[in-house]
Amino acid sequence: MKETKPATGIRKVIFLTGATGHVGRNLIPKLLRSDPLARLIVLIRAESPSHAAGRLAQLLSSLTPAVDTEDGRQRVSAVCGDITRERFGLTAARFEGLASQATHIIHSAAATKFNLPLDEARRINRLGTENVMALARLARKKGILKRVAHISTAFVSGNRSGRIEEGELDRGQGFSNTYEQSKFEAERFLYDSCRDLPLLIFRPSIIVGDSRNGATTAFNVLYIPLKYLARGWLRFVPGRAATPLDVVPVDYVCDAICHILLRTVGAEGHTFHLCAGRKKATSVAEVLLEGLEYFNRVGLRSKALRLHFVSPRWLAAARLVEPFLSRPMKKGLRKAKFFLPHLKLVRFYDTANTDASLLGTEISPPEFRSYFQVLLRYCLLANWGEGRAETATGFPVPEQAPAA
Repeated sequence: MKETKPATGIRKVIFLTGATGHVGRNLIPKLLRSDPLARLIVLIRAESPSHAAGRLAQLLSSLTPAVDTEDGRQRVSAVCGDITRERFGLTAARFEGLASQATHIIHSAAATKFNLPLDEARRINRLGTENVMALARLARKKGILKRVAHISTAFVSGNRSGRIEEGELDRGQGFSNTYEQSKFEAERFLYDSCRDLPLLIFRPSIIVGDSRNGATTAFNVLYIPLKYLARGWLRFVPGRAATPLDVVPVDYVCDAICHILLRTVGAEGHTFHLCAGRKKATSVAEVLLEGLEYFNRVGLRSKALRLHFVSPRWLAAARLVEPFLSRPMKKGLRKAKFFLPHLKLVRFYDTANTDASLLGTEISPPEFRSYFQVLLRYCLLANWGEGRAETATGFPVPEQAPAA
């Protein structure tokens, strides 16, 4: 695979789902910067077209200064629709008109909660993918489609351990939650039914905030145990301290998607792990122990806490005394089962396709420790997305963090 310069005289029209999500919203300014002539059409779930336009205006406003307000108003438009409905709920004529414009399609919308009922996760993640590919097929039939990107997850690998390669999908693995299973099934559909499309599949690992300022709108996955640490609710961790964790910041993920999708020759038909990989993976110990050290240092509590790693069997025993625990600790126990695989599975994600596509660029996942404290600082500033900044003895009152 090699890089190519954007073709002149061809105006890109990029159709994006999931524009209000963590990845989608961070893609918008990068896509606009990638080509000053490109236009974006974003699918927004809303009660009416005017409501969708209002949500888009709010979204673009939240992205300033990364997106110039006037430029965004001229180059980004909203379509009111729902990926779970046939033709997104649009009329046949409106859907066909959309297909007549879309040169590139990026499917970023997804249900990312681990505890959704399987039918609901499938409705959004698999059926939604099928509906987006129907648009891609129509755009291809009209001769307009150049490429379509599906944002999946590295955790379609389920409960596999060891080396996970980009070209692998079904290896008989089981799944720890309905998110992994429904995303796997969406990829299975793509492999079985969409080989004729100019398709690229991107599989990020654990996505955190922007490495430059920590900004995020998704305080989930890694953030949940960190929040429990900060609030003194987590004292025991069922798992191994040395277990590797593959973590990447959202700015790297979006930079890589934009470059590979828009500038890399021969990328069609390939899958790309957007992961730290074996060399840059962090560990459970680095995340939790250094996080705890940071929270103790900035003085969130009058007394420093310690953290203990215990056998996963402890989790089952702890449930016996759940009725006697505080409400936060009960909540922590219920959530722990969804994260246990991340605390005990030893696995590494191969990034050969991604590395080859990004060769010669400055796009590379940064070392986790180089931006970890930036993430933590933003968490305290944003109060873990709960609305008011936390106060801490010795913790400076920072200026408002810039938008990602």
